[in-house]
Amino acid sequence: MRKRSQGFDELCSEIQRIIEGGVGASNVIKFNFAKPIRHGLYVNTRFGMYLGLALRQFYENSVSDAVLAANIFKRPFGAFGEPHGDGETLDERTLRPTFRHNEVIWISEDEGKRVFSTGELAQHLVDTFIEFVSEQAEMHTR
Repeated sequence: MRKRSQGFDELCSEIQRIIEGGVGASNVIKFNFAKPIRHGLYVNTRFGMYLGLALRQFYENSVSDAVLAANIFKRPFGAFGEPHGDGETLDERTLRPTFRHNEVIWISEDEGKRVFSTGELAQHLVDTFIEFVSEQAEMHTR
């Protein structure tokens, strides 16, 4: 149980490290990180873009049903900076944490059972998020 929870914490830390060490070092785009719940993470940036992670169905006495929901979504904001509605989901992934050689690995339910290490998954999610942020930036510069 604890290993999966630690695996999620490592995933969140790795995502933050990748962003702060690379694209987050830019003066043009700033990223904010929030952990509103124990097994949740939000990364947000310009254009109302979010990367949201949540480890769901994670119970202290059973982790066999645990699932990681990873979503990229966009929320519109009003004139005073308040969000309007739930926004639009741009990408949605579901992964199951399990173990291989005493390490947490993540199995994608959306990409043909693709297997990720924690570092690989962090990089994959950041790359996908940055692609959507870049698309939004291009739309706003036209």
